[in-house]
Amino acid sequence: MNRKCFGRLIKTVILLISFAVIFYKIKAFYQNSAEELSEILIPGNGIIILLIAALMCLNWFLEAVKWKYLINDIQTISLFHSTHSVLVGITAGLLTPKRLGEVGGRIVLLKRENQLKGIPAFALGSVIQTSVTAFFGIVAGLALIFHYTTHGLENINLLLIISSIVLLLLLFLIFNLPLTVKWLLKISWMKKYAHVFNTLSSQSRRKTAILLGISMLRYMTFSFQFFLLIRLFDQSAGVMETFTGIGLTYFIVTFLPLSSLVELGVRGSVAGFVFGMFTIQPGSGVLAVFSLWIINLGLPAILGAFIVYHSNHIETELSSLKRKINGISFFKRFSLTKKFKQVKKV
Repeated sequence: MNRKCFGRLIKTVILLISFAVIFYKIKAFYQNSAEELSEILIPGNGIIILLIAALMCLNWFLEAVKWKYLINDIQTISLFHSTHSVLVGITAGLLTPKRLGEVGGRIVLLKRENQLKGIPAFALGSVIQTSVTAFFGIVAGLALIFHYTTHGLENINLLLIISSIVLLLLLFLIFNLPLTVKWLLKISWMKKYAHVFNTLSSQSRRKTAILLGISMLRYMTFSFQFFLLIRLFDQSAGVMETFTGIGLTYFIVTFLPLSSLVELGVRGSVAGFVFGMFTIQPGSGVLAVFSLWIINLGLPAILGAFIVYHSNHIETELSSLKRKINGISFFKRFSLTKKFKQVKKV
């Protein structure tokens, strides 16, 4: 099997599996929610649905801007190229456990000599985005605690004070990455990631501030999408309760070790549990999570699959990957690799 055929085979498999996974998710969602979906697909909700779709575009536009800025010191790419990388990353993440393939999907479109350098850049973006999610999750947790106290409204000042302290602590850790990395590397199992952490600590504060701002905008974008979907399924949902539930849901899901195959189900279960603590119908949280998955991950993953299929650069990189695998002694023991070599000789 020559390199060109191998690359096309892998791309075709990726395309087919992507469609299969997304079709399965959508089919299961529709079968369980056909009645509720028919209720929201009315002319009066058309503007809201269009707004949700527009926010999807804004969400991934912001991520493309962030990725372009993250790797600007490594390789200069256009916003169009960055958007392709983000979409391919979504597709690769969908097909791999815990979305580990997302970083590979992004760096595969970089020049070969820059691909490994792109991993710490991706890690920096993920750390900052996770920090933003953690901050809003902690604030949501505090809001939940005060919601259940006898004098919840009277404690709003205390909520603001604690939230400010948490934000200041978060900003201190982010803008003092060398010190943060030094503390993290004192943890034994963190030492094996020393090369990544050292790269993170070398970033300037200006760059970190810009990345933090973009990450904040992204979080507010997909949180507002979530809010609009909740209101579509349950118009009686209160604003404070809804945003508290959204913050808690994102916080819990972010720190759960999930595989891509069960992620959607777990997201739905978490949302149902969290929103069930308020007066909001638990089912509306589950339906909103499923809808958000289809809009923010399913549709972009389809676009990413088409980019993979039509990209000659990715085909070349996949063929290179095959050669690298064949050159590793561990894989030489497997008959599949030997068969590749035998076919190539013929």
